[in-house]
Amino acid sequence: MLESIKVISFEKTSSLSSPRFWLSPGTVSVEQLDSSYTHYSPDAFLPVEQWRILNSVEQELLCRVSQSDCLDISKYIGIVSLPDYVLEPFEALGVSLAVSDRDCQLLSREAAYQQAVRQLVNWLLPLSVAKQELIIHNINVNPPGLVTVTYDRVSNHYIGLHLDSWDGLPLEKRHLSTNRICVNLGLEERYLLFVNLTLIDMFHFLSVGSLDNTSILGFQERQTELRQLYRSSPSLLQSIPATSIRARFLQLFSDYPVIKVRISPGEAYIAPTENMIHDGCTLGKNFADVVLTIRGYLRLPTFRDNQVIGGDNQITSR
Repeated sequence: MLESIKVISFEKTSSLSSPRFWLSPGTVSVEQLDSSYTHYSPDAFLPVEQWRILNSVEQELLCRVSQSDCLDISKYIGIVSLPDYVLEPFEALGVSLAVSDRDCQLLSREAAYQQAVRQLVNWLLPLSVAKQELIIHNINVNPPGLVTVTYDRVSNHYIGLHLDSWDGLPLEKRHLSTNRICVNLGLEERYLLFVNLTLIDMFHFLSVGSLDNTSILGFQERQTELRQLYRSSPSLLQSIPATSIRARFLQLFSDYPVIKVRISPGEAYIAPTENMIHDGCTLGKNFADVVLTIRGYLRLPTFRDNQVIGGDNQITSR
């Protein structure tokens, strides 16, 4: 595992006792799997289902952050705990008990639900770094027991590990895309799956045909160096659609690990999902997975403004 995308936990002390991260040894194309995966798109990739807890070296690579680091939203993931006053209106409405799209539609029409979302947005506003309004997605329900959760309603297939493309920015501008917060409003833990490399990382490794990064600077400098390197060759960048990099990388580097991150009820992740391969996971759950997504330019809380995310939270890079 290389050092690139980082995860910072801004979490309640009560959540520190359970493992936060697991690692899979790589990915596999559904074409290599048996007929039980026909509900997946033919070009989908899934993590190899051989998970283990990260060792100390891997956890250091994933979580090592100093207080002087600039938390560039294009290459950092934050895990935050929502305060009780934000969660309680959703709980009073019984949002965690939703099991279908119909339930979500009915809830979204409730005035109390709309007020609960406004209160969540108000809590988020101190983290918004742009003038654009936050984009609120519909509440969503996923069944339990899914290796990955994202479903394409046009093709009627699950798409597996993927790259979001709401903003549709080209490769050289992907780091300028919006990020998103995804809130777990369900009854149980859910999981974020991701490959801890940015899109420009993957493009570079595909270009050189190797994951050997001995000639590249450390992770903080590498993104800037690569952007400058490939900005000088715009025709090369423009010849490769950003979304095609996912399949090419996972085909060539199928042994590159996938990270699984626990997101407990009442927690959320803030992540640059247009700049990294990712998906959700509901394996091991007994109840439906209920999530609410909001997009924007959301910075991570800093070491100085912990009060933004709730007084009993603490910042950890464990």
